[in-house]
Amino acid sequence: MKTFRELLQEASKNDFVKKGIFSEEGKKVDLARTGKWVLSAVDDDNNVTPLTWKEYKSLKLPDNLNDYVEKGFVQSLLSQLKNFGKKVDFNSFSRGNVSFEDKVDWLLKNGAKYTKKGIKQK
Repeated sequence: MKTFRELLQEASKNDFVKKGIFSEEGKKVDLARTGKWVLSAVDDDNNVTPLTWKEYKSLKLPDNLNDYVEKGFVQSLLSQLKNFGKKVDFNSFSRGNVSFEDKVDWLLKNGAKYTKKGIKQK
C-alpha cells in the first residue's frame, strides 16, 4: 500500500490541474451555519483532495485564490493567535508588499495551527 505522500507525488505529475482554498459548509448552530477553509487540489475528474500547508505550498500549480478567500483564510489563522503582541507584530509585518504564502508561513510559525481537516471560518 502506498503512502499519501507517494500518491501525491504521482498525482502531482499528471492528475492535479489546480490548487485552491475551498469553503466547506458545516452544521447549523443557533440559526447560523459554521464553515471551514480547506486547502485542496483538484484533479482531471474534478475530485478534490485535501492537503496540508506543506503539500499545498510544494505543488507548482495555478491556484484560484481571490482577495476574499485570502483575507478569510488569513483572518481565520490570525484569530487563533492568543497573544495580542503577536497580532500587532503580524499587522506591522503584513503592511509591506508581502505575499499570501509569506503571511501564512509567518502565522504558522508564530502559533496558528492548520490541519488537513481545515480551519474554522471567522
